Amino acid sequence: KETKSFIEKITELEALYGQKETAKKLGVSPSTLRNYKTGKTAPKKDKAQKVNRVYGQNKKKITPEKVERYKKNTETKKENRRKQIRNNPRLQSVQSWVNKEFTEDYIKRNILAEAPPFIAPIDGRGQFTDGASPLGIPKGTKFVILYGLYTSDYNQGEGEGKQDYLSSRFPITLRKQMNVGEALDYLEGKFFQTSQQSGKRRLNPTRFIGYELA
Repeated sequence: KETKSFIEKITELEALYGQKETAKKLGVSPSTLRNYKTGKTAPKKDKAQKVNRVYGQNKKKITPEKVERYKKNTETKKENRRKQIRNNPRLQSVQSWVNKEFTEDYIKRNILAEAPPFIAPIDGRGQFTDGASPLGIPKGTKFVILYGLYTSDYNQGEGEGKQDYLSSRFPITLRKQMNVGEALDYLEGKFFQTSQQSGKRRLNPTRFIGYELA
């Protein structure tokens, strides 16, 4: 009896639902799902069990034709990404950018665990991109994901708290196309208007890093 590997199961679910919807069904982020497939991170036991469960519930809907078509489309996107990297000297790996920008290991780990694989630095800031997304924001975009550092505040602003790397889903409908520079200026302003509450902690925005199309 044929036994599918963990990565094959994820790939076949993506062929059926797409990466973002598959990640949602599995209760992880798309970047975490990518890390599973590349072996960058290993799923915990409960997540691996959920993959098996979701796959078992849907495997009858998956056809070899859908899987083959998905693999071809994925390879096309990878090639587009390689071309984009060759044609855009500002584009570099997130790991390279993060190592130059940050010193705290926990911040580096959090960014590298969640961010897409490439970043386009502009004036010390960056825009996260998987290479298939446009470098900017198209007209009519519904959601973007903002990435940045938030400082924990336990004492109503007294003293300096620990910084946390977080992402925030941000609703937006643009009436015009924005290039990457315009997008960074606009979304940086929006980022500093955000704050997050986590139990007794208030998380105040301290450094905008970039964005990704949701």
